[in-house]
Amino acid sequence: MNWAKSISFNLLMLLGIATIGEFITRFSVDYQSNFYAIPTTSKETSFHVHPYGNIPINSKGFYDQEWNTPKNIIRYAYFGDSVAYGVGAGYPYRITEYLDFLESDIEHVNISGFQMFKSLGSSENVSDFAKDNSIDKFIYLMNLNDIPTLAYAANFDLTEKEAHKAFIKDLSLFAKVKNLFSPIDNKLRGKSHFYTYLRLQLKNIMMKYLNLGSTGFESIELKPDKYSEDIRLSARNLARSISELNDDIPEVCIIILPYEIQISKEASNIYHEKGIGFDEGFLNFRTQEIFISEFRKYSNNNIYYLNNSFPENNIGEYFVYNLGDRIDFNHPNREGHNLIAKQISDRRLCL
Repeated sequence: MNWAKSISFNLLMLLGIATIGEFITRFSVDYQSNFYAIPTTSKETSFHVHPYGNIPINSKGFYDQEWNTPKNIIRYAYFGDSVAYGVGAGYPYRITEYLDFLESDIEHVNISGFQMFKSLGSSENVSDFAKDNSIDKFIYLMNLNDIPTLAYAANFDLTEKEAHKAFIKDLSLFAKVKNLFSPIDNKLRGKSHFYTYLRLQLKNIMMKYLNLGSTGFESIELKPDKYSEDIRLSARNLARSISELNDDIPEVCIIILPYEIQISKEASNIYHEKGIGFDEGFLNFRTQEIFISEFRKYSNNNIYYLNNSFPENNIGEYFVYNLGDRIDFNHPNREGHNLIAKQISDRRLCL
């Protein structure tokens, strides 16, 4: 029975440490632990409820308001990751809502819940989706952290030479471990301050010392001088994916969004001090330039990037900063979404 006593003692010790840690972190952390956590859902009003604001769920199942019925103006569908969804901003303070005001002769619908990214080059019939929802144009609000995924997780055969630089060889193990702990993570993140704090420290180690994103890929977008060939591979994969879609789908236009590091000197200095590694070329939009130059060799689809036309300002003015349990330089806040929408409108990007 010694082993039973030993296990019981260790479990009690862990419980004691966790309890003390929970008590300390609840009074010591200076951010909202639940900022990025799984949202609660209001069934009465069909909203996702977040600390930064609510996100509606319309009758079609998309994270948007109800669309015009019947359709009476042209309809552009914006897709992308959490930035398109509105993390850090909420509704109605996202790019799509601001564009509804600036470009009122177009209905700007948000389909961030639609896995268009996975559909590119896959068997999913994007043409039928466009017809069923009366889409006149798809606009990809591309986050820079999509670049590693496009490079290494696209549906194309990669040679060892192409993939060895930044690909985590045992990604299957990484994914298995992540999936194994996801039920625990979904329940504890944001609810347990101690767990959320430990999770943040682990993610910081991955970012600072291993230069890894949450997918297990190295953040090659931050180092265009070192990973220019990998960024070109990413661009080719996106171009090839779009080319494999049905000929009768609406136009797919791409707008590459910046990181705060690129549009704020203070932000670049602070994140450098935090241990985030990036090339000097990244600050000068070299990543976007490499990607777009390569993409245009293989596709005639329009592609643009937003540059430093943001007014110079302090860190956190246009992007989320130090509000939740992650180092975050890629989610615009409400003012950032507003400025992005104005740039899209003023420069007639994809419009």
